Amino acid sequence: MASGEIAAGEPLELGDLAVAAIDLPPELAGRAFDDPDALVGAVALAPLSRYDLVLASHVAEGRGAVDHEELSFAIDASRAVGGALRRGDRVDVVAAYRDGDGLAEVIATDVEVLDTGEADTTIGTAGDLTLTVGVVDRAAVLAIAHAVANAELLVVRTTGREPDEAAPTRFRPNLDDDPADAGGQDAAAGGQDDGQPGEDGSAGGQDGAAAPDPGEPAG
Repeated sequence: MASGEIAAGEPLELGDLAVAAIDLPPELAGRAFDDPDALVGAVALAPLSRYDLVLASHVAEGRGAVDHEELSFAIDASRAVGGALRRGDRVDVVAAYRDGDGLAEVIATDVEVLDTGEADTTIGTAGDLTLTVGVVDRAAVLAIAHAVANAELLVVRTTGREPDEAAPTRFRPNLDDDPADAGGQDAAAGGQDDGQPGEDGSAGGQDGAAAPDPGEPAG
């Protein structure tokens, strides 16, 4: 129960709560809390007065903590682990951009899933699942918001996995590669002749070709 006045929107602290022995009917007991620690950090959804019984409907349990921001977006279940995500899962958010050079990149990592639900498909949403996540970094919030409008999103579950700092975070297909070109787009040794010797000591020519040997016949 509340030990004093608690305003709506206020995060609960241990001092805001008290424990009392009360006999409750089963249907009400299942919505009450017997451990004050479970409510620390939860946010009051309505004003509470001293001795008010704190029920699950009175608070956003485990949400609204000061260390993250919340946002929701629609996504196809097929792009969100088949819709098998659960509250408390950790995910990475990947964006594959529709325009430009086909860039796909990780735009948010170690994001907490706060809620999942079916999207209202009657209003033309972009997916059949509404995913609510908690994001610590404001830059990641903006990146997700941008990607929702300009990219295809994919959610990758990483629950229980140790972060891999060496893992790639971007992929861009090399659309200009010509299989017949042995050098490839980025493999050419040099561009136009800059007058500088190549790595093997020969003078650089256009497109990195070596200059002819002065000792060879001209014709």
